[in-house]
Amino acid sequence: MWYLVESFTAIIIHGKAGSYKSYTAAAITLLKHYLIDAKVESICDIDFDQNKNDSWKFL
Repeated sequence: MWYLVESFTAIIIHGKAGSYKSYTAAAITLLKHYLIDAKVESICDIDFDQNKNDSWKFL
């Protein structure tokens, strides 16, 4: 997990619907923000309109 947090490369999370991909991405993003002071520049989530009030609400 720490490797994902300190890395500045793109991360692709792939899986079937309902497998908590957006929650995982949001958790990694929050860890990056709080641990290494990374800024959120953009969110690429194909279902952002469905996930923005749940998985992305803390960003």
